[in-house]
Amino acid sequence: MSLSPAEKARLAFDLTIARHLAAECCAGENFSQQPLVEAARGVLQSSASGANLQVASADDLVDCLQRAADQLKTLASSVPDSHHGVSNVVAAERCLRSLADGVDRGGTGDGTAIGGAAGYRPCSCGLLELAAILERRVRAQLEASVSKSLDASCQIHYVTTLISDAKIVAPFRVDGETSILRAPRTVTIVLKPDGMDSRDLWHITYTLCHELLCHAFQGAFAHGKLPNAHQKCHWTEGWMDTLAFDWARELVDDQGMPQSWLPLRGDDARGELSRFHERRYKEPRGLDEDETLRRRRAREAYRRLAKTLTDSGMATEAEGKEFARRFALAANLHGDCDRLKAIGSRLRIALLTAARPEAGVSAATACLAFLADHDMAKLEAAFSL
Repeated sequence: MSLSPAEKARLAFDLTIARHLAAECCAGENFSQQPLVEAARGVLQSSASGANLQVASADDLVDCLQRAADQLKTLASSVPDSHHGVSNVVAAERCLRSLADGVDRGGTGDGTAIGGAAGYRPCSCGLLELAAILERRVRAQLEASVSKSLDASCQIHYVTTLISDAKIVAPFRVDGETSILRAPRTVTIVLKPDGMDSRDLWHITYTLCHELLCHAFQGAFAHGKLPNAHQKCHWTEGWMDTLAFDWARELVDDQGMPQSWLPLRGDDARGELSRFHERRYKEPRGLDEDETLRRRRAREAYRRLAKTLTDSGMATEAEGKEFARRFALAANLHGDCDRLKAIGSRLRIALLTAARPEAGVSAATACLAFLADHDMAKLEAAFSL
């Protein structure tokens, strides 16, 4: 379901606060108590609150964004350029004007982020810009892992659902789900936007990374009708999620990731990603104790594959990590969740059984062979009992 113009307005204001006016964005001392920034936040919070009454169409949305930008401009011009927080307010103003220029007047707040029809321009008021940045990087990683281009028809459609009940996504503000049964494949982001800060932007980034790397392209090179991966699929939610976590952490130091979207960097950003990642392995909703343990063991098995490759002399430490990543990406592209879950179970047993280290070496060798031939049947046969 597409966002209404009023929802797009509220999301635009909340995201602008998180991107430019959150305490973590501010320089100087007393980060959370800079009067100018507080006033600017108040303007956008008030605009977000009034959107339900003021915004009923795309034209209303543009006008609402421009009015708020004008108010920020007035605020910034009331103090010297050297005043604490003025650069943040100016950045927020420019952000709002850019959003106003990119409003999709067709009325939808969601859609494809990249690869649309000629002349297609994703709506600026939402997550499509960030999704496009991440999807391009994910596609490049996937194609490099198999030395093959993804079919141009393998498009991803994004849907954003705004909620008011924090319990749905507690203790954070975002969750996601993906359906590969639809055409195009659909990634849905569930978000409680009001009160977001720059830490939440990393949670959103992680969620998009997870949905793309773990779900959206799963089985892209497989045949037949594919099932959606269930939360109990330890391959998808453990093995592949660990890869997504590593990949998201690498984005912290990626100079190509725009500061305007992810102002929080360094140890704070890495810490937030770790906190968000770990919540998936400590009493996750809907999983019993055994299922949770299998998810954690899948995470450990992914790490052990790289270590086994290194310890056995088949690869250097850096090569072992890269081979493990490429194997996971290639297998996820070629298999459906049922086949992958079965393979993941056998891999987990082989790699984590300390009493039989030779089994781990054999498993690692089979994974390397798969990188050369991408033969799922041969990979399954290597782990048959």
